[in-house]
Amino acid sequence: MPITDHKLELSYKRILKDFLENQSEESLYEAQKISKFLLEQKISPEEFVSTHFKILNEVLPTLDKKVQDSFDLLLEVMMGYGLAYQEHQILRNRQQELESEIDVAANMQQTLLPQDKPKAQFIDVGVICVPAKKMSGDYYHYVHDDNKGLGWRLQIL
Repeated sequence: MPITDHKLELSYKRILKDFLENQSEESLYEAQKISKFLLEQKISPEEFVSTHFKILNEVLPTLDKKVQDSFDLLLEVMMGYGLAYQEHQILRNRQQELESEIDVAANMQQTLLPQDKPKAQFIDVGVICVPAKKMSGDYYHYVHDDNKGLGWRLQIL
């Protein structure tokens, strides 16, 4: 099914004619801009192939029958590609969401760890917490008892 955006069709027709006549770099650049527009408008590859075929038949009405038939094959390929690309985008978006959630959790974990080291008379205390990846399940805190003793509690998950 071709794209119904008349302005896009006219623009693409102009670019296609120019490219077929001149093979200019400018036409290729204009095609790249259309490609970005297609992505922004979520126009599927098979829709655009149908539009290309329709416009190509207008520009070259004597197009060989075998070339015309080859577009049926191309449409099938683009439908499969379009579905695979959509799945890829969904997975990529989900991965970005998960990474964002992990960043929030890692920042939260850092805020739960003690920021000040305890002061003790005969010992200098220092701790470094380095997660294996962005975050870990390890927590620690200091414990002062009633006898002015100092303890350290580490929870490794």
